[in-house]
Amino acid sequence: MLAVGSMQSAQQLGLRVPNDLSIIGFDDTILSRIVVPRLTTILQPIPEMAKETIQLLLRQSDTPDMPKQKIMFQPQLVEGHSTTSVQDK
Repeated sequence: MLAVGSMQSAQQLGLRVPNDLSIIGFDDTILSRIVVPRLTTILQPIPEMAKETIQLLLRQSDTPDMPKQKIMFQPQLVEGHSTTSVQDK
Protein backbone atom coordinates (compact mmCIF):
# COMPACT_ATOMS: atom_id res chain seq x y z
CA MET A 1 0.00 0.00 0.00
CA LEU A 2 2.88 2.35 0.74
CA ALA A 3 4.39 1.76 -2.70
CA VAL A 4 1.06 2.45 -4.41
CA GLY A 5 0.66 5.62 -2.34
CA SER A 6 4.18 6.62 -3.36
CA MET A 7 3.25 6.13 -7.00
CA GLN A 8 0.22 8.39 -6.56
CA SER A 9 2.28 11.04 -4.77
CA ALA A 10 4.92 10.93 -7.49
CA GLN A 11 2.21 11.49 -10.09
CA GLN A 12 0.83 14.45 -8.15
CA LEU A 13 4.34 15.94 -8.13
CA GLY A 14 4.60 15.52 -11.88
CA LEU A 15 7.00 12.58 -11.75
CA ARG A 16 6.59 9.66 -14.12
CA VAL A 17 6.97 6.11 -12.82
CA PRO A 18 9.30 4.50 -13.90
CA ASN A 19 10.83 7.18 -16.15
CA ASP A 20 11.66 9.61 -13.35
CA LEU A 21 11.30 7.33 -10.32
CA SER A 22 11.43 3.56 -9.86
CA ILE A 23 9.21 2.12 -7.11
CA ILE A 24 9.15 -1.43 -5.79
CA GLY A 25 6.66 -2.90 -3.34
CA PHE A 26 6.38 -5.94 -1.12
CA ASP A 27 4.12 -9.00 -1.04
CA ASP A 28 2.53 -8.74 -4.51
CA THR A 29 -0.93 -7.83 -3.27
CA ILE A 30 -4.00 -7.53 -5.48
CA LEU A 31 -3.53 -3.76 -5.39
CA SER A 32 -0.03 -4.09 -6.86
CA ARG A 33 -1.50 -6.02 -9.80
CA ILE A 34 -4.22 -3.50 -10.69
CA VAL A 35 -2.35 -0.21 -10.28
CA VAL A 36 -0.99 1.41 -13.45
CA PRO A 37 1.84 0.89 -14.08
CA ARG A 38 1.81 -2.58 -12.52
CA LEU A 39 3.97 -2.50 -9.41
CA THR A 40 7.20 -4.49 -9.31
CA THR A 41 7.22 -6.37 -6.00
CA ILE A 42 9.08 -8.84 -3.85
CA LEU A 43 6.92 -11.88 -3.11
CA GLN A 44 7.43 -13.82 0.10
CA PRO A 45 6.40 -17.49 0.17
CA ILE A 46 3.76 -16.84 2.85
CA PRO A 47 2.02 -20.26 2.71
CA GLU A 48 5.36 -22.04 3.14
CA MET A 49 6.35 -19.64 5.92
CA ALA A 50 3.08 -20.28 7.76
CA LYS A 51 3.40 -24.06 7.39
CA GLU A 52 6.99 -24.05 8.65
CA THR A 53 6.08 -21.78 11.58
CA ILE A 54 3.28 -24.11 12.69
CA GLN A 55 5.54 -27.15 12.39
CA LEU A 56 8.25 -25.40 14.39
CA LEU A 57 5.78 -24.44 17.14
CA LEU A 58 4.53 -28.02 17.33
CA ARG A 59 8.10 -29.37 17.57
CA GLN A 60 8.90 -26.83 20.28
CA SER A 61 5.82 -27.81 22.28
CA ASP A 62 7.03 -31.44 22.19
CA THR A 63 10.63 -30.47 23.01
CA PRO A 64 10.70 -27.31 25.16
CA ASP A 65 14.52 -27.27 25.34
CA MET A 66 14.90 -27.54 21.58
CA PRO A 67 17.73 -25.33 20.28
CA LYS A 68 16.79 -22.31 18.20
CA GLN A 69 16.56 -22.89 14.49
CA LYS A 70 17.18 -20.54 11.61
CA ILE A 71 14.91 -21.02 8.64
CA MET A 72 15.50 -19.13 5.41
CA PHE A 73 12.94 -18.56 2.70
CA GLN A 74 13.65 -17.47 -0.85
CA PRO A 75 11.72 -14.38 -1.93
CA GLN A 76 10.76 -13.95 -5.57
CA LEU A 77 10.96 -10.85 -7.73
CA VAL A 78 7.66 -10.18 -9.52
CA GLU A 79 8.50 -7.84 -12.36
CA GLY A 80 5.98 -5.16 -13.10
CA HIS A 81 6.43 -1.86 -14.91
CA SER A 82 7.20 0.48 -12.00
CA THR A 83 10.97 0.08 -12.17
CA THR A 84 13.68 0.63 -14.71
CA SER A 85 17.35 -0.21 -14.62
CA VAL A 86 20.21 2.25 -15.01
CA GLN A 87 20.98 0.67 -18.40
CA ASP A 88 17.45 1.56 -19.58
CA LYS A 89 17.94 5.28 -18.96
